[in-house]
Amino acid sequence: MSLNLGQLRTRVERLLQDTDNRRWTDAEINDYIFDAQHEFVRLTGYPLLTTNVDLQGLVAEYDVPTDLMDIQRARVRNRAVEIPIISPTVLDESSTFLNESVDADWRSQTGPIRAVVLDHQSASKFRLFPIPAGNIVSTVTASFNATTTDIVVSDASDLTVGMYVGGNSNIPEKTAIASISGTTITLTKTTTNTGAVSNASITFVSSNVFSNYLLQVPSTDVDAISGTDILYDSGGFFQGTIVVLPSIELQGTKNPPRDALQTLANVAGGTDVPIIGSRFHEALVFGAVERAYLKENELRNVQKSGAFRERFLQFVAEARREEHENRIRRVGGANRVRMKVSRRWV
Repeated sequence: MSLNLGQLRTRVERLLQDTDNRRWTDAEINDYIFDAQHEFVRLTGYPLLTTNVDLQGLVAEYDVPTDLMDIQRARVRNRAVEIPIISPTVLDESSTFLNESVDADWRSQTGPIRAVVLDHQSASKFRLFPIPAGNIVSTVTASFNATTTDIVVSDASDLTVGMYVGGNSNIPEKTAIASISGTTITLTKTTTNTGAVSNASITFVSSNVFSNYLLQVPSTDVDAISGTDILYDSGGFFQGTIVVLPSIELQGTKNPPRDALQTLANVAGGTDVPIIGSRFHEALVFGAVERAYLKENELRNVQKSGAFRERFLQFVAEARREEHENRIRRVGGANRVRMKVSRRWV
């Protein structure tokens, strides 16, 4: 059974023998419950959250999404292609990484992405190595005749051969730039329009965002079993004529709020619910009681606080033991045979 904030607070007040709020106000107890949830999540590393960060050309650092307490995993968006997460020391002490050179001043090195760099686990920013060169995405206006491979764009200065084209219903799926001559762009496929088109919005997306070494197909460790990874196809940025911009998918511990369990608007009515699983809601009761007794700073109550602290930590230990790995993740847990792969960084 799931417990909401009001039910948790009632249980805390009963254990404290203070249902009339003579020693602890509702607001105080709410804060203790919020703090207990935050500590539980921090100690267990659950629940997990996955979010996307859109990429921009020549941008080295990005803010870690505020919804994440840490970053445990990074991968190419919508692909089972993981991106190594490394520390600056790895690059400081290496001349090569993923079979490609590392410059002495690697922080300004540009090229296809090979890794995510974190200074420490709780860093507020992460760095891409190398920095994606040039424009990853460029949107311009274009004019073209019926069923042609040549289009005339308003500005071709940010475009390069190999970029994929989309964002217009007259451009076939997985069309790329074959050549550029001034503002005339030759495409790899013929447009589908039956009449002339003018001032159409066209989006171009780089096909060289991630390193080819990063995007190798890993071998499986079981014969005749296909791995979950697939060869990265830059055309996968496009679904029909809709552009899906390049991004990195980050997974980490969900960062709980400090002024609510989940939704601030539901705190006043006591209907807010924890973000942790219902089987561990009782831990928040013990965590809140522990904090309430510590407030009085009397030896007897400090001893009581310690007892409830032990009960809280028992739930933490159970969560870390029983839910130590999301079972659908490749890196551990009770994975099925078909999901086992071996990756070789060469």
